[in-house]
Amino acid sequence: MRRFQILLPLLILFCVLIGCKLSSESNSNSTSSSPAATPRTSALDDEAIAAVKELWDAHTTKCGESYFSSEDFRGIITIHEYKNVSFIARRTGPTNEADKLNGILWNGVVQIRTGQYRDNHEGQWYPWKQQQSGGEEIGATKRDSGWSVVQLLHITDLRKIKCSEVPA
Repeated sequence: MRRFQILLPLLILFCVLIGCKLSSESNSNSTSSSPAATPRTSALDDEAIAAVKELWDAHTTKCGESYFSSEDFRGIITIHEYKNVSFIARRTGPTNEADKLNGILWNGVVQIRTGQYRDNHEGQWYPWKQQQSGGEEIGATKRDSGWSVVQLLHITDLRKIKCSEVPA
């Protein structure tokens, strides 16, 4: 009985030490495999961004660090300048078995965020503004046949311009 009283605390101490060691190993493995500060995107998210960026590039021109486009509204030409443009994909589907049976591999939106923007009306630049909302959302869907991008936004009204046409 005396021997059991001496061995029991040693056995408990041994189990605690082994448990702590296993716990610290599992914590170190989980933090090293996925850093919290860097969100990872899937390959399909990247493809969605590329499909929407293709639409953006069809209607804007990159000159230096800015993107430019023009818009003709009843004969009034407006030139837009955008800085710090980014694209962020948000997947929403496929959401059910019917989507999958219909061949939907990815469904969601891509936000086009412009940090700062300004407009030029009839040769005069107006003050810079900071984008306040989440940006323009463009729907994108990938099926077996390829990507389709919903072009219901004003982006399709924008026209590319030459960098030499940008007013000073």
